[in-house]
Amino acid sequence: MNTSRFFTAIIGLILLFSACQNTPEKVNTGYLHIRGAAQGTSYSIKYKDPTGRNIRAALDSIYAEMDQSISNYKAGSLIQQVNDADSMHKIDHHFLTMLQRSQWAYELSEGAFDPTIWPLMQFWGFGGEGIKEVDSIDSVALDSVLQMVGFNKVRLFDGKRQLSIREAMYSSYRPDYWTILKDHPDLQLDFNALGQGYTVDIIAAYLDGLTITDYMIELGGEVRVKGKNPFGNPWTTGIVKPVEDKLAKDQMAVLPLDNQSITTSGNYRKFYQKDGQKVAHTINPKTGSTSQHNLLSATVVAPDCTMADALSTVCMVLGMEKARELVEPIEGVSLFLVYAEEDGSMATYTSPEIEGSLKIETEEQ
Repeated sequence: MNTSRFFTAIIGLILLFSACQNTPEKVNTGYLHIRGAAQGTSYSIKYKDPTGRNIRAALDSIYAEMDQSISNYKAGSLIQQVNDADSMHKIDHHFLTMLQRSQWAYELSEGAFDPTIWPLMQFWGFGGEGIKEVDSIDSVALDSVLQMVGFNKVRLFDGKRQLSIREAMYSSYRPDYWTILKDHPDLQLDFNALGQGYTVDIIAAYLDGLTITDYMIELGGEVRVKGKNPFGNPWTTGIVKPVEDKLAKDQMAVLPLDNQSITTSGNYRKFYQKDGQKVAHTINPKTGSTSQHNLLSATVVAPDCTMADALSTVCMVLGMEKARELVEPIEGVSLFLVYAEEDGSMATYTSPEIEGSLKIETEEQ
Protein backbone atom coordinates (compact mmCIF):
# COMPACT_ATOMS: atom_id res chain seq x y z
CA MET A 1 0.00 0.00 0.00
CA ASN A 2 1.14 3.54 -0.78
CA THR A 3 1.53 4.99 2.74
CA SER A 4 1.34 8.62 1.68
CA ARG A 5 -1.91 8.00 -0.22
CA PHE A 6 -3.31 6.14 2.80
CA PHE A 7 -2.63 9.04 5.16
CA THR A 8 -3.87 11.55 2.60
CA ALA A 9 -7.14 9.64 2.40
CA ILE A 10 -7.44 9.49 6.20
CA ILE A 11 -6.78 13.23 6.52
CA GLY A 12 -9.38 13.87 3.83
CA LEU A 13 -11.96 11.85 5.76
CA ILE A 14 -11.15 13.71 8.97
CA LEU A 15 -11.52 17.08 7.25
CA LEU A 16 -14.78 15.99 5.66
CA PHE A 17 -16.10 14.80 9.03
CA SER A 18 -15.02 18.05 10.68
CA ALA A 19 -16.70 20.08 7.97
CA CYS A 20 -19.92 18.12 8.46
CA GLN A 21 -19.68 18.65 12.22
CA ASN A 22 -19.14 22.38 11.76
CA THR A 23 -22.19 22.80 9.53
CA PRO A 24 -25.50 23.28 11.38
CA GLU A 25 -28.07 20.56 10.85
CA LYS A 26 -31.32 21.67 9.24
CA VAL A 27 -34.21 20.86 11.57
CA ASN A 28 -37.16 22.36 9.75
CA THR A 29 -37.89 25.33 7.53
CA GLY A 30 -35.66 28.10 8.82
CA TYR A 31 -34.45 26.16 11.89
CA LEU A 32 -30.86 25.03 12.44
CA HIS A 33 -29.27 22.77 15.05
CA ILE A 34 -25.71 22.97 16.34
CA ARG A 35 -24.28 20.41 18.74
CA GLY A 36 -20.86 19.97 20.27
CA ALA A 37 -18.71 19.74 23.38
CA ALA A 38 -17.72 22.65 25.62
CA GLN A 39 -16.92 23.40 29.25
CA GLY A 40 -16.49 19.71 30.06
CA THR A 41 -19.97 18.81 28.85
CA SER A 42 -22.15 18.85 25.73
CA TYR A 43 -24.29 21.58 24.24
CA SER A 44 -27.21 21.74 21.83
CA ILE A 45 -28.63 24.88 20.26
CA LYS A 46 -31.64 25.07 17.96
CA TYR A 47 -32.50 28.40 16.42
CA LYS A 48 -34.64 29.85 13.66
CA ASP A 49 -32.65 31.71 11.02
CA PRO A 50 -33.98 31.69 7.45
CA THR A 51 -30.66 33.19 6.30
CA GLY A 52 -28.86 30.04 7.53
CA ARG A 53 -26.11 31.77 9.51
CA ASN A 54 -23.60 29.38 11.06
CA ILE A 55 -22.89 30.61 14.60
CA ARG A 56 -20.49 27.81 15.62
CA ALA A 57 -17.37 30.01 15.45
CA ALA A 58 -19.07 32.63 17.62
CA LEU A 59 -20.11 29.93 20.10
CA ASP A 60 -16.55 28.61 20.30
CA SER A 61 -15.38 32.15 21.03
CA ILE A 62 -17.96 32.58 23.81
CA TYR A 63 -17.04 29.26 25.44
CA ALA A 64 -13.33 30.12 25.28
CA GLU A 65 -13.94 33.57 26.78
CA MET A 66 -16.01 32.12 29.64
CA ASP A 67 -13.44 29.41 30.36
CA GLN A 68 -10.60 31.91 30.39
CA SER A 69 -12.45 34.04 32.92
CA ILE A 70 -14.39 31.82 35.34
CA SER A 71 -13.40 28.16 34.88
CA ASN A 72 -11.53 26.47 37.73
CA TYR A 73 -10.55 23.72 35.28
CA LYS A 74 -8.92 25.95 32.65
CA ALA A 75 -5.17 26.25 33.22
CA GLY A 76 -4.18 29.89 33.63
CA SER A 77 -7.77 31.15 33.80
CA LEU A 78 -8.53 34.39 35.60
CA ILE A 79 -10.24 32.60 38.48
CA GLN A 80 -7.16 30.42 38.95
CA GLN A 81 -5.00 33.54 39.02
CA VAL A 82 -7.30 35.13 41.61
CA ASN A 83 -7.30 31.96 43.70
CA ASP A 84 -3.51 31.76 43.59
CA ALA A 85 -3.05 35.43 44.53
CA ASP A 86 -2.42 36.27 48.18
CA SER A 87 -4.66 39.30 48.45
CA MET A 88 -5.59 41.17 45.25
CA HIS A 89 -5.96 40.76 41.49
CA LYS A 90 -7.59 42.57 38.57
CA ILE A 91 -10.84 41.05 37.27
CA ASP A 92 -12.88 41.36 34.06
CA HIS A 93 -16.57 42.17 33.59
CA HIS A 94 -17.61 38.48 33.54
CA PHE A 95 -15.91 37.94 36.89
CA LEU A 96 -17.58 41.06 38.29
CA THR A 97 -20.99 39.83 37.13
CA MET A 98 -20.38 36.46 38.81
CA LEU A 99 -19.56 38.24 42.06
CA GLN A 100 -22.68 40.41 41.82
CA ARG A 101 -25.03 37.51 41.02
CA SER A 102 -23.39 35.47 43.78
CA GLN A 103 -23.99 38.32 46.24
CA TRP A 104 -27.70 38.21 45.44
CA ALA A 105 -27.86 34.43 46.01
CA TYR A 106 -25.67 34.70 49.12
CA GLU A 107 -28.01 37.21 50.74
CA LEU A 108 -31.17 35.38 49.68
CA SER A 109 -29.96 32.05 51.05
CA GLU A 110 -28.61 33.54 54.28
CA GLY A 111 -25.10 32.36 53.35
CA ALA A 112 -26.03 28.87 52.12
CA PHE A 113 -24.87 29.91 48.63
CA ASP A 114 -21.23 30.97 48.82
CA PRO A 115 -18.76 31.05 45.89
CA THR A 116 -15.79 30.91 48.29
CA ILE A 117 -16.61 27.22 48.78
CA TRP A 118 -13.72 25.92 46.62
CA PRO A 119 -11.46 24.92 49.59
CA LEU A 120 -14.35 22.89 51.01
CA MET A 121 -14.97 21.20 47.65
CA GLN A 122 -11.32 20.17 47.59
CA PHE A 123 -11.43 19.05 51.23
CA TRP A 124 -14.34 16.69 50.51
CA GLY A 125 -12.79 15.35 47.30
CA PHE A 126 -14.90 17.20 44.72
CA GLY A 127 -12.45 19.93 43.74
CA GLY A 128 -10.57 18.14 40.94
CA GLU A 129 -11.54 16.78 37.57
CA GLY A 130 -12.89 13.61 39.19
CA ILE A 131 -14.21 12.51 42.59
CA LYS A 132 -11.51 11.66 45.12
CA GLU A 133 -12.85 9.81 48.14
CA VAL A 134 -11.68 11.18 51.48
CA ASP A 135 -10.18 8.54 53.80
CA SER A 136 -11.11 10.25 57.04
CA ILE A 137 -12.65 13.50 58.18
CA ASP A 138 -10.55 15.48 60.63
CA SER A 139 -12.75 18.00 62.45
CA VAL A 140 -9.76 20.17 63.29
CA ALA A 141 -8.70 20.23 59.64
CA LEU A 142 -12.28 21.05 58.61
CA ASP A 143 -12.37 23.97 61.05
CA SER A 144 -9.11 25.21 59.53
CA VAL A 145 -10.59 25.08 56.02
CA LEU A 146 -13.68 26.96 57.19
CA GLN A 147 -11.43 29.90 58.08
CA MET A 148 -10.77 30.32 54.35
CA VAL A 149 -14.48 30.37 53.50
CA GLY A 150 -16.86 33.32 53.66
CA PHE A 151 -18.11 35.65 50.96
CA ASN A 152 -17.96 38.54 53.43
CA LYS A 153 -14.16 38.20 53.17
CA VAL A 154 -14.24 39.42 49.55
CA ARG A 155 -14.12 43.12 48.68
CA LEU A 156 -13.55 45.24 45.58
CA PHE A 157 -11.32 48.22 44.79
CA ASP A 158 -12.39 50.66 42.06
CA GLY A 159 -9.14 52.61 41.95
CA LYS A 160 -10.37 55.12 44.51
CA ARG A 161 -11.78 53.20 47.45
CA GLN A 162 -12.55 49.76 48.83
CA LEU A 163 -16.16 48.61 48.55
CA SER A 164 -18.18 45.61 49.56
CA ILE A 165 -19.65 43.74 46.59
CA ARG A 166 -23.08 45.09 47.53
CA GLU A 167 -21.73 48.67 47.55
CA ALA A 168 -20.04 48.09 44.19
CA MET A 169 -23.34 46.90 42.71
CA TYR A 170 -24.94 50.27 43.38
CA SER A 171 -21.92 52.50 42.85
CA SER A 172 -22.36 55.16 40.16
CA TYR A 173 -18.61 55.17 39.46
CA ARG A 174 -17.59 52.68 36.77
CA PRO A 175 -13.80 52.21 36.53
CA ASP A 176 -12.00 50.70 33.56
CA TYR A 177 -11.38 47.62 35.68
CA TRP A 178 -12.02 46.38 39.21
CA THR A 179 -9.57 44.74 41.59
CA ILE A 180 -10.71 41.96 43.89
CA LEU A 181 -9.40 41.95 47.45
CA LYS A 182 -9.26 38.83 49.64
CA ASP A 183 -9.14 39.08 53.42
CA HIS A 184 -7.64 35.58 53.65
CA PRO A 185 -4.72 34.61 51.38
CA ASP A 186 -6.07 31.06 50.92
CA LEU A 187 -9.63 32.13 50.06
CA GLN A 188 -10.59 30.57 46.72
CA LEU A 189 -13.62 31.10 44.51
CA ASP A 190 -15.77 28.62 42.62
CA PHE A 191 -18.45 29.78 40.15
CA ASN A 192 -19.52 26.28 39.06
CA ALA A 193 -22.91 26.74 40.75
CA LEU A 194 -23.91 29.45 38.27
CA GLY A 195 -21.20 29.61 35.59
CA GLN A 196 -22.85 27.38 33.00
CA GLY A 197 -26.15 29.18 33.49
CA TYR A 198 -24.33 32.46 32.89
CA THR A 199 -22.76 31.09 29.71
CA VAL A 200 -26.24 30.14 28.47
CA ASP A 201 -27.42 33.71 29.14
CA ILE A 202 -24.44 35.13 27.24
CA ILE A 203 -25.33 32.94 24.25
CA ALA A 204 -28.96 34.06 24.51
CA ALA A 205 -27.86 37.70 24.47
CA TYR A 206 -25.76 36.96 21.37
CA LEU A 207 -28.74 35.39 19.58
CA ASP A 208 -30.95 38.30 20.61
CA GLY A 209 -28.35 40.62 19.09
CA LEU A 210 -28.75 38.75 15.81
CA THR A 211 -32.52 39.37 16.06
CA ILE A 212 -33.09 35.62 16.35
CA THR A 213 -36.44 35.32 18.11
CA ASP A 214 -36.89 31.54 18.37
CA TYR A 215 -34.27 29.36 20.03
CA MET A 216 -33.47 26.71 22.61
CA ILE A 217 -30.03 26.71 24.26
CA GLU A 218 -28.92 23.68 26.31
CA LEU A 219 -25.51 23.43 27.97
CA GLY A 220 -24.89 20.54 30.34
CA GLY A 221 -28.58 20.37 31.22
CA GLU A 222 -28.98 24.14 31.70
CA VAL A 223 -31.70 25.36 29.33
CA ARG A 224 -33.02 28.69 28.12
CA VAL A 225 -35.71 29.13 25.47
CA LYS A 226 -37.37 31.91 23.53
CA GLY A 227 -40.24 31.90 21.06
CA LYS A 228 -41.49 28.68 19.48
CA ASN A 229 -40.03 25.35 18.40
CA PRO A 230 -39.86 24.20 14.74
CA PHE A 231 -43.48 23.01 14.93
CA GLY A 232 -44.82 26.34 16.13
CA ASN A 233 -45.38 25.08 19.68
CA PRO A 234 -43.79 26.03 23.00
CA TRP A 235 -40.37 24.51 23.61
CA THR A 236 -40.47 21.60 26.04
CA THR A 237 -37.79 20.12 28.26
CA GLY A 238 -37.56 16.82 30.07
CA ILE A 239 -36.69 16.43 33.75
CA VAL A 240 -34.53 13.40 34.54
CA LYS A 241 -35.43 10.99 37.32
CA PRO A 242 -32.93 11.32 40.21
CA VAL A 243 -31.44 7.83 40.29
CA GLU A 244 -27.91 6.89 41.30
CA ASP A 245 -27.20 4.96 38.09
CA LYS A 246 -24.81 7.34 36.32
CA LEU A 247 -25.76 5.94 32.91
CA ALA A 248 -29.51 6.19 33.44
CA LYS A 249 -31.32 9.17 31.95
CA ASP A 250 -34.91 8.17 32.61
CA GLN A 251 -37.26 11.08 32.05
CA MET A 252 -39.82 11.56 34.80
CA ALA A 253 -41.52 14.78 33.72
CA VAL A 254 -41.93 17.13 30.76
CA LEU A 255 -42.49 20.88 31.02
CA PRO A 256 -43.30 23.45 28.31
CA LEU A 257 -41.43 26.73 28.66
CA ASP A 258 -42.42 30.26 27.71
CA ASN A 259 -39.34 32.50 27.32
CA GLN A 260 -37.89 30.92 30.47
CA SER A 261 -34.87 29.08 31.79
CA ILE A 262 -34.70 25.79 33.65
CA THR A 263 -31.98 23.93 35.55
CA THR A 264 -31.88 20.85 37.77
CA SER A 265 -29.48 20.09 40.60
CA GLY A 266 -29.22 16.87 42.56
CA ASN A 267 -27.04 14.64 44.71
CA TYR A 268 -27.69 11.47 42.74
CA ARG A 269 -24.66 11.50 40.40
CA LYS A 270 -21.68 13.13 42.15
CA PHE A 271 -21.20 11.25 45.41
CA TYR A 272 -19.38 8.41 47.15
CA GLN A 273 -20.12 6.14 50.10
CA LYS A 274 -18.13 6.60 53.33
CA ASP A 275 -18.74 4.49 56.45
CA GLY A 276 -22.18 3.56 55.18
CA GLN A 277 -23.16 7.18 54.53
CA LYS A 278 -23.57 9.03 51.27
CA VAL A 279 -21.09 11.89 50.78
CA ALA A 280 -22.56 14.18 48.10
CA HIS A 281 -21.01 17.16 46.33
CA THR A 282 -23.55 19.63 47.73
CA ILE A 283 -21.81 21.25 50.71
CA ASN A 284 -23.17 23.71 53.23
CA PRO A 285 -20.55 26.50 53.34
CA LYS A 286 -21.70 27.61 56.79
CA THR A 287 -21.07 24.26 58.46
CA GLY A 288 -18.50 22.81 56.07
CA SER A 289 -20.42 19.53 55.98
CA THR A 290 -22.20 17.87 53.08
CA SER A 291 -25.94 18.56 53.07
CA GLN A 292 -28.05 15.85 54.67
CA HIS A 293 -31.77 15.95 53.89
CA ASN A 294 -34.42 14.10 51.88
CA LEU A 295 -34.37 16.37 48.81
CA LEU A 296 -33.13 14.32 45.84
CA SER A 297 -33.30 16.93 43.08
CA ALA A 298 -34.41 20.51 42.59
CA THR A 299 -35.63 21.86 39.27
CA VAL A 300 -35.95 25.63 39.05
CA VAL A 301 -37.75 27.62 36.36
CA ALA A 302 -36.67 31.26 36.28
CA PRO A 303 -36.47 34.26 33.92
CA ASP A 304 -32.75 33.73 33.22
CA CYS A 305 -30.43 30.76 33.45
CA THR A 306 -27.91 32.29 35.85
CA MET A 307 -30.69 32.73 38.40
CA ALA A 308 -32.10 29.25 37.80
CA ASP A 309 -28.64 27.70 38.13
CA ALA A 310 -27.87 29.47 41.41
CA LEU A 311 -31.29 28.79 42.91
CA SER A 312 -31.22 25.07 42.15
CA THR A 313 -27.98 24.90 44.15
CA VAL A 314 -29.56 26.91 46.97
CA CYS A 315 -32.42 24.41 47.11
CA MET A 316 -30.05 21.44 47.35
CA VAL A 317 -28.05 23.06 50.15
CA LEU A 318 -31.08 24.13 52.19
CA GLY A 319 -33.43 21.19 51.69
CA MET A 320 -37.07 21.14 50.71
CA GLU A 321 -38.79 23.22 53.38
CA LYS A 322 -36.29 26.05 53.42
CA ALA A 323 -36.18 26.05 49.62
CA ARG A 324 -39.92 26.53 49.43
CA GLU A 325 -39.72 29.26 52.05
CA LEU A 326 -36.90 31.31 50.48
CA VAL A 327 -36.87 30.46 46.77
CA GLU A 328 -40.47 29.87 45.74
CA PRO A 329 -41.75 33.40 46.59
CA ILE A 330 -39.31 35.01 44.10
CA GLU A 331 -41.22 36.57 41.21
CA GLY A 332 -41.05 34.46 38.05
CA VAL A 333 -39.59 31.41 39.84
CA SER A 334 -41.21 27.98 40.06
CA LEU A 335 -40.03 24.71 41.60
CA PHE A 336 -40.30 21.01 40.86
CA LEU A 337 -38.80 19.12 43.79
CA VAL A 338 -38.22 15.38 44.06
CA TYR A 339 -37.77 14.06 47.59
CA ALA A 340 -37.61 10.75 49.46
CA GLU A 341 -40.40 9.62 51.74
CA GLU A 342 -39.61 7.84 55.00
CA ASP A 343 -40.16 4.47 53.33
CA GLY A 344 -37.63 5.36 50.61
CA SER A 345 -40.19 5.98 47.86
CA MET A 346 -40.02 9.10 45.69
CA ALA A 347 -42.50 11.95 45.95
CA THR A 348 -42.72 15.29 44.20
CA TYR A 349 -43.73 18.88 44.88
CA THR A 350 -44.69 21.28 42.08
CA SER A 351 -45.22 25.04 42.35
CA PRO A 352 -48.81 26.07 41.53
CA GLU A 353 -47.61 28.23 38.59
CA ILE A 354 -46.43 25.19 36.59
CA GLU A 355 -48.59 22.46 38.11
CA GLY A 356 -51.15 22.59 35.29
CA SER A 357 -48.59 22.39 32.48
CA LEU A 358 -46.04 19.93 33.91
CA LYS A 359 -46.65 16.35 32.85
CA ILE A 360 -45.32 13.62 35.12
CA GLU A 361 -44.59 10.43 33.20
CA THR A 362 -45.53 7.12 34.76
CA GLU A 363 -43.65 3.84 34.53
CA GLU A 364 -46.33 2.48 32.18
CA GLN A 365 -45.60 5.23 29.66
